Order: sequence, then C-alpha cells, then structure tokens
Amino acid sequence: MIRMGEFARTQNDIVSVAMEILDSLAKKTGELINLAILENHQTVYLAQARGNTRGAVSLFTQIGARVPLYSTGIGKAMLAYLPQVFFQEIMKEGLIAITANTITSESRLEEELSLIRQRGYAIDNEENAEGVCCVASPVWNGSGKVVGGISISGPTTRINLSNFTVLGPLVCEGARLISQKMGYAS
Repeated sequence: MIRMGEFARTQNDIVSVAMEILDSLAKKTGELINLAILENHQTVYLAQARGNTRGAVSLFTQIGARVPLYSTGIGKAMLAYLPQVFFQEIMKEGLIAITANTITSESRLEEELSLIRQRGYAIDNEENAEGVCCVASPVWNGSGKVVGGISISGPTTRINLSNFTVLGPLVCEGARLISQKMGYAS
C-alpha cells in the first residue's frame, strides 16, 4: 500500500509540475510532447501536450500506454541514469525487436546509453514505431533520482537526423525546468 501511495503521489506531482512546461514546448516545436515515468521496467505515459493540432500526430504514446524502456527515447533517457543493477535486470528479461530499428544487443544498448550520458538526451529512431522519431531527456526529483522523462515526438518527415541537435537542447531545457520544479538542484 505504501508503494502504491508513493507511486500515485509521484504521478500527480510530476504531471501538475510539468504541464505548463510541456505546453510551452509543444507551442515552440509544433510537435507532440510526452511525459512518462518508470514503472516495473517499462515506460508509462502520463501526459501529453500537442503543438500544432493539425500537424501533431497521435502516436503509440497514448496516456497510460506501457512500452519497454529500451525501445523508446524517454525509456532510454531514464535507463541511462538508473543504477547498473537495473540495466542487468532488463538484460535478463531480454531485448525483443519491436521494429527493425529496435536495439536488441546488450553491447549496442550499453553504447547507446553512454552516448545519451555524453550528449544529455536520447534519440528514438523508429525503434518503437515505424515512421516515428523522438528526442527525450530525463526528469529528476529533489533526491537526485530519475523519476521520469519528456520527449518531443513526431513523424520522421519532421523529426529526424537533420534536427536532433536542435531539438535535443530544447527537450533538455524542458526536463531541467521540470526537474527544478521537482526540487532537483543541478
């Protein structure tokens, strides 16, 4: 019961803190902005903000959807900063291909997580849904613990290698602001 209560409190806290920032990021980019948390080795989507309502796409990221950490930008952004034991538990479960681009090799995933730590943001290059890419960054709480993440998602025609380096700093700044509101002192 205590664990369930803490989970519910974290969900409410992060959503209420994040919505204004998600809305601002959606307006700035015109894309779909997602907020997700970690639960039992999965990414769970809690909230969304849509930029251009005609242009933003409705993707697999429905509120409440659960997807593997290793196949999404938000999931990989969180996984990069979780304890090594967490990574090992996911390896025991196995990496199953969701698309042709899903990372299914332990060594390749380790390399990807290292890159995320270097640049500060994660990329999902059609790893969970064909035709969809995203750029994501983790969100931290006041205890210095990763509690979630945010992403900018859209079709590959608008989000791709040509603009990852522009969108990366935007998503990092949004995550930093949310983290700050959650009590994290960077």
